[in-house]
Amino acid sequence: MQLSLTLILCLATGVVSWQALSNSELFSKLSLSPYRVKHNKEIYRIWSHTLVHADMGHLFFNLFALFSFGRAVEHYMPPALFALLYMGAAAFATLPALKKHGDNIYYTSVGASGAVSAVMMLYMFMFPTSELLFFFILPLPGWAAIILFFGLEYYMNKKMNTAIAHDAHLAGAAFGIAFLLIWKPQEFLDFFVVVFHSIAG
Repeated sequence: MQLSLTLILCLATGVVSWQALSNSELFSKLSLSPYRVKHNKEIYRIWSHTLVHADMGHLFFNLFALFSFGRAVEHYMPPALFALLYMGAAAFATLPALKKHGDNIYYTSVGASGAVSAVMMLYMFMFPTSELLFFFILPLPGWAAIILFFGLEYYMNKKMNTAIAHDAHLAGAAFGIAFLLIWKPQEFLDFFVVVFHSIAG
């Protein structure tokens, strides 16, 4: 039985994150440090930071979302293309931090949220009428969850001063949409037709 790439990513992320939470040296080594990427050329951090998380809650949420949406998305594309989606989104999601904090030696961030946001967004565009439980509570069709996602992330990025990199979530989600537009432009256009008929009833 062949393991899915989604499951492999979940297992690798879970194991490394669990180890890093009790190993500060490993945590620091894998974290995204825009300063070290820019000045020390530690490019690997652009991807290694997806393997470590701030706490178990952060880890659980990302793994749950990746496992839930990743398996369905991966079913419709070759493993190499799914890897390109995930790794490309992980890198693209770091661009805001690299631009804003490239000279800030103290700034670091961790987590797979940017890459996971791309996978989740691709799923919601591919299945716009599928019902999702937003925050595990609010039932919404995929297309409505997209609107709520971007609205909340944009608001929190602009108005709330938190340690969460909401700009990485937005960048990752945007990458997922762009990926679908390039990969399957007709399916991207079909999304709007399906949503229109869903609203029109």
